[in-house]
Amino acid sequence: EEEKKEEEEERGAPMARGRRAPALRTRLHGLRLMCSARAAPARRALWVLAFCTALGLLLAWSSDRLLHWLAFPSHTRVRTEWSRQLPFPAVTLCNNNPLRFPRLSKGDLYYAGHWLGLLLPNRTARPLLTELLRADEARLRWFAKLADFRLFLPPRHYEGISADFMDRLGHQLEDMLLSCKYRGELCGPHNFSAVSARREHPLLSAAVRGPLGRGAASPHHGEGGDRERPGNHAGHPAGRVSAHLGRNR
Repeated sequence: EEEKKEEEEERGAPMARGRRAPALRTRLHGLRLMCSARAAPARRALWVLAFCTALGLLLAWSSDRLLHWLAFPSHTRVRTEWSRQLPFPAVTLCNNNPLRFPRLSKGDLYYAGHWLGLLLPNRTARPLLTELLRADEARLRWFAKLADFRLFLPPRHYEGISADFMDRLGHQLEDMLLSCKYRGELCGPHNFSAVSARREHPLLSAAVRGPLGRGAASPHHGEGGDRERPGNHAGHPAGRVSAHLGRNR
């Protein structure tokens, strides 16, 4: 048995030397000492620990670069230039609420409440509106007081649902435009011009066709028609801007 062991050791020794030969010929000092049979086991263990520590630090330092490369990064360069002939686009400011109902007077509600969808033909509040206002008692009391026509004497002359009516109760540009900046400079409502789109407002059309003919105006009457055309504010960089007040949207 001892002879067999000696023969196996003699056979395995050349194979082990053959596997360690590339490591022994390398110029990496630590790797060569780890594979050297002449070095003490403790020294070889220290070199293995040092080599693994250095390899771990290298992988930890380069892992973020590897992940960045796998993310397929791209670089984009943008250069901003101011054009001298850049036209300001036409802006359409729309409001889903056609009127500011808190500004309604008792006369407005008396004559136009049916056309605004607030009252029935007999000038009583719509049940659906009352149900919606039950969630807010303050508004319900306000509307109930406004819709109480028992001691109300209607005015003899009422403008009806006209362009002036819409301008008085509608949302103005000063209230809707919170901030404006064009080409780095501040602008405001005075830099915009309200322009009529020559499309009839549904309330104005109903006023012309309905029984409120007294004082009712055409959709293009007065300020409701062609207003100040764009191009009258050339003193500001945001001049020549048309602001279409789309109250019917």
